[in-house]
Amino acid sequence: MIRTLDVLDLGFMSYNEALELQTYYHKSLINQKRQLDLDHQPVNNTLILVQHPHVFTLGTSGKQEHLKLKQDDLGHIEAQFQKINRGETSLTMVRVS
Repeated sequence: MIRTLDVLDLGFMSYNEALELQTYYHKSLINQKRQLDLDHQPVNNTLILVQHPHVFTLGTSGKQEHLKLKQDDLGHIEAQFQKINRGETSLTMVRVS
């Protein structure tokens, strides 16, 4: 069975916008799998490439006091804090040019 991988290059956008798109693709993939599982058809996966400003994330078990920087300090390093509803899993890719 040959599987394909779609690559979506979003360029530069905010973390929240990228997370919204990732959530949309994830939900679509789940719906697609449920529909196609009946026919035993493969589903295409999508690799999302995106660059966003620096962000510190805390998942469901994280607490604000776990963040070593104060909220005011984040602005000085052009970073933001984002509470998320899951543990963070990401693949970091570095472009060499």
